[in-house]
Amino acid sequence: GPAIGALSGTLTSLVLSHNRMSELDPVIGTLSRLELLDVRHNSLATLPAPIVGCRRLKKLHVDDNALVELPAAIGDLCALVLLTASRNKLAAL
Repeated sequence: GPAIGALSGTLTSLVLSHNRMSELDPVIGTLSRLELLDVRHNSLATLPAPIVGCRRLKKLHVDDNALVELPAAIGDLCALVLLTASRNKLAAL
């Protein structure tokens, strides 16, 4: 957590695909300059609610996980232009 948080003012792209992660650290929400987040091919069942702190996020790739829902506030990501969520367990959007 703290290692990623230290990059909050500079990091614009974060690719964590194919890592067998079962959760994403809520510190992700402190990455205020993040524009691309790729967490494809993991085992995520949820995305942390603080992800909405990534106000500049343009592209979010969450394909091939175990997501059953997306955070309700994901609609607050005003810059988001691409969301890919294929092959999850989503019942609705």
